[in-house]
Amino acid sequence: MFHYFVEGLLLGLALGTTCLVTCVPIYVPVLMQKQRNMIQTIMAIVALSAGRFISYAAFGLIVGFLGQKFATSVAFSNHLTAVSYAAVGIYLIYSAFVTGHSEKTSCPAKKYSKLSANPFIVGVVTGISICPSFLGAIGRAADAGGALGGMMLFTGFFVGTTLYVLPLGFLSFLSKNKIFRLVGVVASIVAGIWFLSLAVDKEFYIFDDVKLYIEGAYLVDYSEDPLVVVTTVDGLTKEDFKGIKNMASFVKIDSDSDMLQYFGKQKPRGLFFLVLDKDPSPELMNSAVKAKQNVVFVILSGENDLENSLNYLRSYLFKAREARGFMFKIPLKPAKAKK
Repeated sequence: MFHYFVEGLLLGLALGTTCLVTCVPIYVPVLMQKQRNMIQTIMAIVALSAGRFISYAAFGLIVGFLGQKFATSVAFSNHLTAVSYAAVGIYLIYSAFVTGHSEKTSCPAKKYSKLSANPFIVGVVTGISICPSFLGAIGRAADAGGALGGMMLFTGFFVGTTLYVLPLGFLSFLSKNKIFRLVGVVASIVAGIWFLSLAVDKEFYIFDDVKLYIEGAYLVDYSEDPLVVVTTVDGLTKEDFKGIKNMASFVKIDSDSDMLQYFGKQKPRGLFFLVLDKDPSPELMNSAVKAKQNVVFVILSGENDLENSLNYLRSYLFKAREARGFMFKIPLKPAKAKK
């Protein structure tokens, strides 16, 4: 069982820099919000680490118990990521406002203000924040031989990543200055808003839509959007493409000149699957791109090429441009030569 701890330790050391990049925007504002000396800062880091350890150990138990079912549940993982980001964001904003209020008044802090910038709570919350390094640990913990194996792996992962957090103790020198503490409060608000936006994006993919809009691009799904199948291969019929549930029409064309003429008459932003027995001519490729057609094509040379190309279409989304079309060749593995 100890080898799971070693695996987690090595994983934490290997992915610690990625973990630090994700967590520093949270830890730095929290540690700078209140004035602390070196000893107090070290104790804050210990409390923060203790919170992380509890979350890691508990999460390791759960993931190890759920095993492969949890690891392959993409939807559940996305929801958990959104919830963890939202929890981090809400806590950072809450912490900043309560701490900022305490800086402006000389009144005794209320009971709830004691929770503001509490390193232990921050550690617990960030302990379940799904970052790339954390996802790496989840995948291995799911195969770690049960709940105890998962806990041992996440314990090692905690030790490895904690080594990257210790240098944050030097922030005590900055936290003595009121200006830097106010900077920490502002940074907490900014970081909190950022994590809340990440949570919303994880649920609704807003950032992806904004990026596509800025780029003047859009996504086409060959497994869902209306698709026109065009072929020049003798012997192929509409029945050979029954695996395409979203086929809008089937077109058989005999010559290159007819192919050029056909694409020249189509409306922009058409979606085509072109099945050929030889490379398309440069004229056809240029014409389709200029006419803003979206064409994925395959050149049949092997027995299973058609089936493999249909599987490829069902597996990928394609990014198209408003200003032009594309001609994309499906990359198929060459057939092995018979001995």
